[in-house]
Amino acid sequence: AHQIDYNSTDNVGNVEPTNTVTVILDNTPPATTLTIGSPKYVTATTYVTSATPFTLEAKDNTGSGVHFIAYKISNGAYDSGWLPYTASFRLTSLKDGVYT
Repeated sequence: AHQIDYNSTDNVGNVEPTNTVTVILDNTPPATTLTIGSPKYVTATTYVTSATPFTLEAKDNTGSGVHFIAYKISNGAYDSGWLPYTASFRLTSLKDGVYT
């Protein structure tokens, strides 16, 4: 938290009473965790099915709070664009292949 005091003085020397505002500086971004549900098979690569749920959770510990979470699914032939996260999702309409 930081306190900022401010005032002004006009050209003939009249000084405004000091005003004060308190602000909280938040330069720390939230952190998001991805949980991949079952069914899945994990080696150096993670294999999933179209029934596998993906869940995102963001935390902002002592900051201003999480405003929204977004995610994107892509590979060389497909790009979902950024999607707002509202609930867990599955890859139900995608073709077999590698996705980021």
